[in-house]
Amino acid sequence: MNSRELAAPVEEKFLTPGVMVMVALMGIGGAFVIARFLFGIGTVSNLNNQFPWGIWIGIDVASGVALAAGGFTTGAIAYVFNRNQYHAVIRPALLTAMLGYTFVVLGLLVDIGRYWNITSPIYNWNGNSVLFEVAMCVMIYIHVLYIEFIPIVVERFKGRVNLSGPLAGLNKIIETALDIAERILGKIMFVFIIAGIVLSCLHQSSLGSLMLIAPYKVHPLWYTPILPLLFLLSAFAAGYPMVTFESIIVAKSFNREPEMEVLTPLAKFMPLLMGVYLAAKIGDMLVRGTYVYLLDGTYQTNAFLVELGIGVILPFVMLLFRRVRHSPGWLFIAATIFVLGILLNRINVFVTAYSPPYKLVSYFPALGEIFITVGLIATLMFFYRVFVFIFPVLGADPKKMSPTLLAVLAFGSILLIHGADCQAQDGEAVRRPLPLEANITPSIADAPKVIILNHAVVNKYSDLYEPVRFMHSKHANVLEDCSICHHRLPREEGDTYGQPVSMATLIEKEVEPVACSACHQDPFDPKNLHTPGLKGAYHRLCMDCHKESEQVPFTRGPILYSAMVRGPIARTLDTRAPTDCLACHAKKVPNHNQLVKMEGRVDVLAVTKNCLSCHEKEGQAILNSAHWKWHGSSPYTVGHEKRVDLGKNHSTINNFCINLNGNWPRCTSCHIGYGWEDENFDFTDASKIDCLVCHDTTGKYKKAPPAAGFPVKNLDLISIAQNVGRPSRATCGMNCHFRGGGGDAVKHGDMGAILAKPDKHHDVHMGITEGGLDFRCQDCHKTRNHMISGRSISVPAVEGDLSCEYCHTDRPHIGSELIDHHLNKHTRHVACQTCHIPIYAKGNPTKVFWDWSTAGKDCTIPKDKYGKPEYAKKKGSFEWKEAAKPAYRWYNGTVKRHILGDRINEEGITNLTEPIGHIKDPASRIYPFKVHRGKQISDASFKYLIAPQLWKGYWDHWDWDKAARDGMKYADLPYSGKYEFVETAMYWGLTHEVVPKEQALSCAECHSSLNEAPYCGKCHQERLDVNFEELVFKGINFRRLAEMGRDVADLIGKTNYIDYKALGYAGDPIETGGRRDKLGLKVAFGQKFHKNE
Repeated sequence: MNSRELAAPVEEKFLTPGVMVMVALMGIGGAFVIARFLFGIGTVSNLNNQFPWGIWIGIDVASGVALAAGGFTTGAIAYVFNRNQYHAVIRPALLTAMLGYTFVVLGLLVDIGRYWNITSPIYNWNGNSVLFEVAMCVMIYIHVLYIEFIPIVVERFKGRVNLSGPLAGLNKIIETALDIAERILGKIMFVFIIAGIVLSCLHQSSLGSLMLIAPYKVHPLWYTPILPLLFLLSAFAAGYPMVTFESIIVAKSFNREPEMEVLTPLAKFMPLLMGVYLAAKIGDMLVRGTYVYLLDGTYQTNAFLVELGIGVILPFVMLLFRRVRHSPGWLFIAATIFVLGILLNRINVFVTAYSPPYKLVSYFPALGEIFITVGLIATLMFFYRVFVFIFPVLGADPKKMSPTLLAVLAFGSILLIHGADCQAQDGEAVRRPLPLEANITPSIADAPKVIILNHAVVNKYSDLYEPVRFMHSKHANVLEDCSICHHRLPREEGDTYGQPVSMATLIEKEVEPVACSACHQDPFDPKNLHTPGLKGAYHRLCMDCHKESEQVPFTRGPILYSAMVRGPIARTLDTRAPTDCLACHAKKVPNHNQLVKMEGRVDVLAVTKNCLSCHEKEGQAILNSAHWKWHGSSPYTVGHEKRVDLGKNHSTINNFCINLNGNWPRCTSCHIGYGWEDENFDFTDASKIDCLVCHDTTGKYKKAPPAAGFPVKNLDLISIAQNVGRPSRATCGMNCHFRGGGGDAVKHGDMGAILAKPDKHHDVHMGITEGGLDFRCQDCHKTRNHMISGRSISVPAVEGDLSCEYCHTDRPHIGSELIDHHLNKHTRHVACQTCHIPIYAKGNPTKVFWDWSTAGKDCTIPKDKYGKPEYAKKKGSFEWKEAAKPAYRWYNGTVKRHILGDRINEEGITNLTEPIGHIKDPASRIYPFKVHRGKQISDASFKYLIAPQLWKGYWDHWDWDKAARDGMKYADLPYSGKYEFVETAMYWGLTHEVVPKEQALSCAECHSSLNEAPYCGKCHQERLDVNFEELVFKGINFRRLAEMGRDVADLIGKTNYIDYKALGYAGDPIETGGRRDKLGLKVAFGQKFHKNE
C-alpha cells in the first residue's frame, strides 16, 4: 500500500499464532494486575520506599511517552511543513500515540494503586510541581489524540450505520452526529494539531525535569541541568525511527510491501535529529567533565556506554549511508537499534542511574512487574491490530493544509511555547543551572560536622538523657538533600506553620535551613495542636528513616553478635544507622550523693557491693564481657574464627611483657576486677568487679601496679563512689590504655597521655581546642551491656566492629570538585587511616624494639635523643621513635595470630600478629601499622616461644632457665631445658591521632608522578580557577613539623610514601595501573607496561 491509496480496514485473518501469544501474555499480565490490586503492590513487585519507581515508570510511562513521539513528529512534518508524501504514515503514528498514551495511563494506574486519585491534579493545582505539569499535559494530550482520531471513526461509519430491530431508530441520529462531527472538526482540527504538538513538546521535556530534584541520587553520567532538553531532543529523534519500525512491522505482519517511498525520504531526517541529540549529550558530558566516569567499569557506566555507543552512535552512523536508507532490512535494523537505545535511556535515567541514600538492597524488577509490563505491551499491540481491522488506518492520504492555517499554526506554536517559558521564569521554576563545581547553597561540603542537640525546651520536660551528638555531615553526605530533614520554611516573620522547603527555595532566598525549634516548641501547645513539640518533631523526623535502617547482612560477610559486629573477610559497612534509643541517647548518670549509703572507712569490695545493690544486671553483664574475662570470640583470627577462649588471659603472646601466665599480680593491675593473683581467680564472682576504675569522675582513683587490681591506699572511696559518671578518656586511657606496656605510649603508637586533653591538630576527634570534637572513647566504641565495640590486632577478642565509615560513609569527601571524586574512589583501596594518620606517636615516643636477651645487667641507664631509657636491667634494650612513619600492608580485617605453643619461624622473624590481605583481595585496603620488633625467649628444642615467669621470678633471681621452667608450668606446656632468643614482630593497627584533612598526606607524597609539571594536567584539562601544583602538594608539611621539633627530617620531600612495589604494584598506580584493571597514564599515552597483578 502506498500514499496514493485510500485508507481501509485490514481484511485478513485476525487470529494468528502471534495473536494467540499476545492473548496469553495479556492473560498472565492481567492476573498479576488483579493480584496487585487485591493483595497489594508488594506481592507483585520489588518496589519499596527507597525504590518507588521501577520499570513501570521507566518503561510503561517514560519510554511509552518517548516512543509515542511519532504522533507529533509526523504531524509536524506533514502539517507544519506540508510534506504531502508523509501523510500515509500520519494515521498509523496517530494510532500508536493514542494507544501508547492510553497504556501510559494504565501503567500509572497499576503503579499508584489508588486509581481513583489519578484525577487529583484537576482539583489540586500546584504550579510549582513539574509532576503537576506532566499530569495536566498528558491528561489534555490524550484527549487531543482521541479527538484527532474521531475523523477516522467518522470516515469508517458515516453512511454505513444500519442498526436493526429496536435500535433502528438510532440510525438517523448517529448519522447526523457523525455529519456534525465531520463538519465541526474539519474547521477546528488545526487547533488540536497545534495543541498536540505543543503539549507533547512540553511534557516530553518535563519528564526529564522530574529527575532534576535528585541531583545526588542520579548518576552524574545522566544527571544534568539540560536533562529536560535531552529528553525533548531524544523524543524528536525517536519519532521517525519509531514510525519506521512500526510501519515495517505492520507491513510484514499483513504481508504487504513496506512503504519505502515514504520511509526512505523520512530516513534522511533521522541522522540530523540523532546528530543534534548526540551532540547535545556528548557536549554536555564534556562541559560538565562527567566523562571521567566512563571507565569506572560499574554496571551504570557500562549501561551508559551501551546506550550511547550502540543505541545512538551506531544507528546514526548507519543512517548516513544511502544503502541503509533504501533497504527495508537495514533501515529496520537501524530504526530498531535507536528505538531500543531510547528505551534504554529512559530505563537508565529512572532506574539504572538512581541510587538512593541508605541503600539497603539493590532493585531488580520482580516477575510480576515484568509480566505486567509485558502484558501491557501485548495489550497495546493487540488493540492496535483490533483498530486497524475496524478502522481505516493504513494508507491514508489526508487533504493538504492551507497556507493560512500553516501560518496560524506556526505562530501559535511559538507563542504558546514562549508563553510557557515566560510563565516558568515568572514563577521561578526555571533557574540558571549551577556549574558543576559550584556548591549548592546551603553547601553540603560546608555543612557542620557535628551538631549537639541539647535544647532547653526538651530538657524542660524531660532531662534524663545526655545531649545527642548528631552526625550532621554524615546525614548531609548520605542524603545529599537538606530538604529531607529541614522540611518547613517560614513564609514570613511569625509564621509557625511554614511551607515545604526545597533546594531551589534555599538557593533563591539565600538562607540556611530553618532549625526545628523555629516551628516546634512546647509539647501539647493548645494553640497549635497540629504541631508536635520539639522532642516529638525530632523523634518523628529521625524515626522516619531509622525505624528501618538496621543493616542487613552485607555481601562480604554476615553480621554477628549485634548490629555492631561484622563477619570475617570483610571490610566495614558503607554506613551504619542506629535503630535503638541508646545508640543516640546516653542516659545521664544521676547524682550519687544520696544513693551511695556507706559510712566510715570502707574497702573497695564494700563499694562494689553497694553498686550491685542497684546494678545487679549490669554486674552480670560485666561478667560476660571481654574486659572482665580477657578472652572472647575471635571471628577475625584466621583459623580460630569460632573459638571463644582466645585472649591474653592465657593463650596469646606478645613481644612486650610476653604473657600473663605466672605474672598475674603485676599484669592484672589493669584488670577491671580485684584479686586476680593466680589461675584460680573466680570469674563468676561479681563482688570482685571494680566499678570505680571506669566510672570515677574525680581523677583520684588509681590502681596500684603490683596489687592484682586493687587501688592505691588511702583513697576516699565514699567520695569517689558518690561522684561516679560515664567513662571518659581519662578513665579509659590514663587508668589503662594510654599506659599499656608499662608506660605512656609504650605499646600503642597512636595512644598516649596527650589524648586526655589533645588539641585538634593532634587528634581531630578527641581534640578540645580549635574546633576539635572532644569525643569520649564510647562515641566511637559503642557499648551494649558493657560489651564494647572495637577490635585490636594485638588481642583476638571482639565484641563489636566499627570503622571510620560508620560516621563518614564510604564517600567521605563531600564536594563536587574532581579531587573529591578521586579521593572517594581511593576509599575502595586505601583505608581512611592511611592518609589521615601520616605519622604516629606525635606527642610522646613509642617503643619500636625490645631485646629481652640483654636483660639482667647492672649498668648506667643510657638515654636516647628523646630522653627515653635505652636499657633496663629488668627488661633489656629498647629503641624508641617519635613522629614515626607507619608501615603499610594490605588488610581485609582478619589477622594471622601466633598462639602460645605455635611453632616459630625458624628461617626468619616470627610474626606474632600479621594482618591478612592481598592486592588481589577485593576486601583488602592499604592500612597503616606500627610494627614492634623484639627479641624474646624461645624453647631451643621444641621451637615455640616461652612464657617466662617475670613477676616474683626472673626479676628476683635473674635466671632465664628457672623463669622459663616455672612459667611454662603455669602455661601447661613442656620445657626442654634449652632456650634461645629469637626475633619477633608484632603489628599494631593505627586508628587514633587522626589529623584534620589539611594535614593528611598529600597526593604528591604518595604519587611520584605528580611531583612534576603538569601535575594533574597529565589527565585533566587545566583550569584558571584550579592550581594543580598547589592541589597535589596540599597536605602535611613535614618541613614545618621539623621546625617545631618533631623528628621528621627524613620524611621531608619524600615521595612514594607507602611504597607501591612492596604492596604488589608495578609502580605508581597512576602510571602503571591500579589493581582493578584501571588504565594508567602509560596506557593512555600509548605505552605498554607490565601489570603485577
